Amino acid sequence: MQPFTHLFEGSPRAHAFRVGEVVAGRVQSIEHGAIVVDLFGKALAIADVMEPREIPIIPVADATESTVPGSEAAPDAEATDATDAPDVSTAVEPESVSVSEAQPAPADSAPVLTEEAPADSDPDDTDVDADAAAAAESDDSDPDTDDDGDDTESEPEPEPEPPPLPELGTIFRGRIGAVAESGHIAIVNRNIDRAAAKARIAVARDARRRVFGVVYGFNRGGFDVLVEGIRAFCPAGGMTLEAITDPTEHIGKKLEFTIPINKGSGKSIIVSRRGILERELRKQARARLKELKVGQKLEGAVTEVRDYGLLVDLGEGLEGLVHQTEIGWVRGQKTSDAAKVGDVVQVEVLKIQPASRKDRQGRVSLSMRTCMPDPWDAHAETLKVGSIHKGIVRRTAEFGAFVEILPGIEGLLHISELGGRDIKHAKQVLNEGEELEVLVERLDPKERRISLSKLSDADKAAIESGEWDPTLAPKTLKPGTIVKVLIRRIENHGLLASIQGVLGKRGRAYIPNRELPIDGPSRKKAYAPGTELEVKIIGKDRDGSLKCSIKAKLNDEERKAVKEYRKEASKQGFGTFGDLLKAKLGDDK
Repeated sequence: MQPFTHLFEGSPRAHAFRVGEVVAGRVQSIEHGAIVVDLFGKALAIADVMEPREIPIIPVADATESTVPGSEAAPDAEATDATDAPDVSTAVEPESVSVSEAQPAPADSAPVLTEEAPADSDPDDTDVDADAAAAAESDDSDPDTDDDGDDTESEPEPEPEPPPLPELGTIFRGRIGAVAESGHIAIVNRNIDRAAAKARIAVARDARRRVFGVVYGFNRGGFDVLVEGIRAFCPAGGMTLEAITDPTEHIGKKLEFTIPINKGSGKSIIVSRRGILERELRKQARARLKELKVGQKLEGAVTEVRDYGLLVDLGEGLEGLVHQTEIGWVRGQKTSDAAKVGDVVQVEVLKIQPASRKDRQGRVSLSMRTCMPDPWDAHAETLKVGSIHKGIVRRTAEFGAFVEILPGIEGLLHISELGGRDIKHAKQVLNEGEELEVLVERLDPKERRISLSKLSDADKAAIESGEWDPTLAPKTLKPGTIVKVLIRRIENHGLLASIQGVLGKRGRAYIPNRELPIDGPSRKKAYAPGTELEVKIIGKDRDGSLKCSIKAKLNDEERKAVKEYRKEASKQGFGTFGDLLKAKLGDDK
């Protein structure tokens, strides 16, 4: 769908004026190299400041009544010509309606041919080639070729001094050269040699030279531009880099345009400003890039939200990337949850990659995380091993669930804490957003990792009553670790115990009979339920509980005693091994 189609819904195609008519109106404004004339409320007319102030006489036989594409000639009753214009001598005071003296056409301008009809649209312009319009919007025909980004097109040919400008509010007369579909009028007070004008445009295109064009109206697909006195078409995407909401903002301006190589049939004259604006934007961005320094903090608006990060506007057309890992302190945070397009965020410059031939603009890496207070520092007193928190499930995975226990701090609740072996994914038990009480089992501030245990009502009651002290939990439960256990039950094949400070299945311990130094009837007296012992973890049992040994711990103590004896014997040089060993073991007792 063409960008401005909605502006023409329900509007008539016929207009009140025809090409070739002579009209008059009051000068409304003179700026941007164009004169805007109000045709007494019927329409707005646009004239280049270089247009002569007098209207050349055109033989009636050579006059044309054709109109621009998309417009239709108005009925004769509605047509406005020199006789229909208000009587200048009677409508206003004489001094306010005086017209500027006639000015000769500049030597560099198009030749004045009295035998040629005034400029109007080319009959072949009725259907603008889609390929040509697309080429103008992309404007890839004029790329930069140097590292500094200098434009490869030359500046337009300088124009001579314009004739004396009329005063605001005075009457301006002119001949209609073209009528836009929007109802705006182009005034051309020169007789245009169309073939010569098109030849000059082709020379400018081949020489990669910009041309001046006056935007005098718009149609369903873009803008009507007067170049060399004849109509050219600028697609909406070729006029600006942003989306256009009000096309009238660009009417009445004399601008510089490039002429992309026509990829269509070549019947239409296509112009564009996109390449010019992009190069200007790149220059501004490179200048802005040189102003930035690593470590600098600044604010910018979010321009795009991608899965891999956020693009932030740093001013002057320069954008920086906040990678997904630099959005916040929470790992795996979704970019869509962090910010939306238009949000103003504070960022810090992490890295600057200067512009090069390959990357014309350069790149800036940003961080939002470093501009936020570190939650690990802010909650250092609260975040401890054994602390209980009410957390919210943020994400689920095959290996467990990530639970936010404090703002910006997440811990992992392993899948082994959620049930039996039949659970293959944490989402089978937990839902994102669900609340549950957890206990900090292990804490690694350096790696910012937290292991959590799910608390049952019985576990919470045991902790509150003092029966269970989570602060006594060992840092690791790997084989070879010495831990304290509490005997829970005596079985024929061994002892069932629980590791102090460790809740749930991870804290279950099993001591086989062969790992006990005492066996037989005295075993029940020595290891009654409630007895505290130090044991060594030697592996895992078939049901997942930790297999422990008292013998292994005692053997470690003996080996340690022998090692210390040998160290002392090398220093003392006397006594027997048995005496020293006996003394050492006696001291330990």
